[in-house]
Amino acid sequence: MSWKENKILPVLALCLWILIVASLSTLPVKGKALEDIWWDLRWDYWVHTILYFVFAFLLGWTLHLNSALSRLRIVYTAIFISTAFGFLMEIIQLYVEVLGRSFEWNDALFNLAGAAMGAFLFLFIFKNK
Repeated sequence: MSWKENKILPVLALCLWILIVASLSTLPVKGKALEDIWWDLRWDYWVHTILYFVFAFLLGWTLHLNSALSRLRIVYTAIFISTAFGFLMEIIQLYVEVLGRSFEWNDALFNLAGAAMGAFLFLFIFKNK
């Protein structure tokens, strides 16, 4: 059995990734110095893109092996669920003041961009399945 056909591996990887993304998204931020550094380097956008790129790819792989959805529907579903999860994380940042974080539309946009790229990578890798 190749790694592409292992049904449990993507599920475990996806669950672990969801925990990582949720943890990173809800870590309290102390002071503005770190945030200013991230903003100046635009690393924050790269982090959002990469996190949701991996999220959508793992979700697509999981759905591919564990559902009867077509590949195109998997792509749409992976993009939607990944982006919705990212939006939920932004909403949590908006309303949970003790985190010291805030809602950012740019973060949501880069979550969507990463999710779309990850879903299309899934489509490319699993094009013949």
